[in-house]
Amino acid sequence: MRLVLCVATVAALAASGSSIAQVTPYEAAGRFHIWLLSAEHLASKCAAAYPSIAAQIKQDVSKWQERDRRAIAKAEAVWLDMERQSPRTKVEQQDDRAQLERLWMSVIADGPAVGQGRCTSYFADRAAGGLRTRSPEVFRALEAS
Repeated sequence: MRLVLCVATVAALAASGSSIAQVTPYEAAGRFHIWLLSAEHLASKCAAAYPSIAAQIKQDVSKWQERDRRAIAKAEAVWLDMERQSPRTKVEQQDDRAQLERLWMSVIADGPAVGQGRCTSYFADRAAGGLRTRSPEVFRALEAS
């Protein structure tokens, strides 16, 4: 359920164009966890659907992971700690998978050419530091603690 709530919060923030000035490391880890799960899911789906961009996706993911290595490590550690304290139920995990599949369906909803462009843009943005630019508060929370 945490992931569902985190996804709803991130979606509301994205829609409103606003950002949270300060977030706790737990909130930041939740948001980063969503980014990581989404990227993993989309990388697999995009590469399978559009093999011609699979190598670029892999390169962009690697560049993103290297660029944000410190924040990713902290987010994963905080998330694992939260999971140990309050494990997600099977229903919550099924909801996670369903949300990821809805994300994929939204990527491909307008046809193959648009879907391929969305895949390319999604990973290029991460490689270029787009998340850090749009959500500096998440990085501050993770890298300061």
